[in-house]
Amino acid sequence: MPSKTSLLGGLLVAITSFLAAQVNAAFITDYSPGCFRPATVKSGKFNMTINGTERQYVVRVPDNYNPFNPYRVVVALHWFGGTIDDLEKNSTKYGNGTYYGLKKIAGDTAIFVAPQGINSLWMNTNGEDLAFVDALVKLLDDGLCVDQSRRLAVGFSFGASMANAIANTRAKTFRAVAVMSGNQVTPFTGKSLPVSVYVQHGVRDPGIDNPITQGRAIRDRFVKLNGCIPKDVKEPQPGSKTHIRTDYNFCFFGHQVTYVAFDGVHEYSPVDAGKTSSWVPEEIWKFFLTAPRPTIW
Repeated sequence: MPSKTSLLGGLLVAITSFLAAQVNAAFITDYSPGCFRPATVKSGKFNMTINGTERQYVVRVPDNYNPFNPYRVVVALHWFGGTIDDLEKNSTKYGNGTYYGLKKIAGDTAIFVAPQGINSLWMNTNGEDLAFVDALVKLLDDGLCVDQSRRLAVGFSFGASMANAIANTRAKTFRAVAVMSGNQVTPFTGKSLPVSVYVQHGVRDPGIDNPITQGRAIRDRFVKLNGCIPKDVKEPQPGSKTHIRTDYNFCFFGHQVTYVAFDGVHEYSPVDAGKTSSWVPEEIWKFFLTAPRPTIW
């Protein structure tokens, strides 16, 4: 019968080996296969076939792209009735600039990609929309130099519903996800793992499928999933034209949750009283920059 000392020693070796494997995996997976060689993906609008259906997407690669520099990837998801062209425009009916205002902030540090939903929806029938996202991730990984630990996703309205599905099913792929005025309409299957999630919602959102109770429900799900310590949340009064940010930083698994309630309706570019531009792009980008590495277990 082995001694207690040998059993303890074996346990310590096993734990040390496990932790070393996690650390090594974290460093090994930073650089994608497309690093250190000529790019095979360029900026533009393209098509690919997913589950027998032709899908369209747009990619924006930094003008000064360097194959020796691993870039962040931002997957931007349009709203109900929206298109990838809407995300490309400097000004849409919702305002805020290209890719929800994030492209200007990111500058040349990120590759942006926007998939087009079937009939401008994100119903994920038979998993086809998540399969589309997976295919885009692989395309960029193989064709460009991507930092595989810094993939990010953002969506508004129905696009936020799709972002929620990504957060619930792709925690090992994405570092952080931003859900703006979203809901839980897009179906998904499988086990959900801890992941950093930013949730923003208007207290006066009139949407039938998008009342602020949806935003609170998504927030609460990830607070629990990430093992965060619950806290009292304040929301702005209607008519105040302000926003209140609540950060859940004390989370057992290290993946934080941020919840921003704003006095506004169904919009992704609310502006506080006395201001001329929206606070949203800066809040989301700050969250993306401070989010920890993706789940690796």
